[in-house]
Amino acid sequence: MAKSLAGIIFLGTPHRDSPKESQASVLAKMVAAAQVIGSSEPQRDYLGWDTEVLADLSQEFVRIANAHPIPTFCFWEQPSNMTIAPGAPDPLDTTSFIDRNKQACFVAEQVATLEGFESSVLYTSHYEINDLSHDDPNYVRIRNRVVQIVQDAKACIAKRLKG
Repeated sequence: MAKSLAGIIFLGTPHRDSPKESQASVLAKMVAAAQVIGSSEPQRDYLGWDTEVLADLSQEFVRIANAHPIPTFCFWEQPSNMTIAPGAPDPLDTTSFIDRNKQACFVAEQVATLEGFESSVLYTSHYEINDLSHDDPNYVRIRNRVVQIVQDAKACIAKRLKG
């Protein structure tokens, strides 16, 4: 199957756990956030992550994507009112976090990107990432990436099948 992939786009996909916080610390923040939002969903979602399995899957994906090579792009999420320079430490210092004003969940750059692959920010929450209007700048960023993969697909796959 990897030989037939024209590309992959990850939208706010956590590829690893945050190395900067203990699970207990993140769990405490998620429980507090769940109480603010009035739902236990963020708490249950976090508890479902098996960090070793997540790391293994990410490493295996990177190995396959580099071996074939598969064009890969990762989008991470952050609130539109918060500016973090690419590669800078996340001031929120968490795997995912809750913007208490907007009552939304975000997957931060440090866990939503894969080393060696292109990435960019989406100024939207994890809950709204699949509900964007056609004139939304986030939609335009995603659409442009999809168009690029489609335009390069035939050449990408043909080159891979030759080799």
